[in-house]
Amino acid sequence: MANTANAQLDESQVVVGETAEAAGLAQTTTDLPTIIGRLIYIALSTVGIIFLALLLYSGYQYMTAGGDPDKIKSNLISQLTAPVKWTQIMQNMISNGIDSFVEVGGNGTVLSGFLKRIDRNIPVTSI
Repeated sequence: MANTANAQLDESQVVVGETAEAAGLAQTTTDLPTIIGRLIYIALSTVGIIFLALLLYSGYQYMTAGGDPDKIKSNLISQLTAPVKWTQIMQNMISNGIDSFVEVGGNGTVLSGFLKRIDRNIPVTSI
């Protein structure tokens, strides 16, 4: 069964290579699993950026509500229903080579504590 899977993988890599060559793209030595992994990485990074932007936008809307109860209620609902994806964003940053973090403000333990739950070996400085 493993030989069948390997044969299918080899065949699909040949097809990808032929398609790339027909499209005028340079011949690469990257295999199909690596290409799929890169596409998944790009998709997850994009989703993380979108959710972070939504969170920042709703925070901006809240800060500029000017005390209007209707605006505050609307913005609070937006913040609570937009997924934060903290864990995915931090794991993505760590996998991209970020090897230390700085927490600014507050008592310096909240975000640091969240990050330590993700990776205990990451140094975090609080100021």
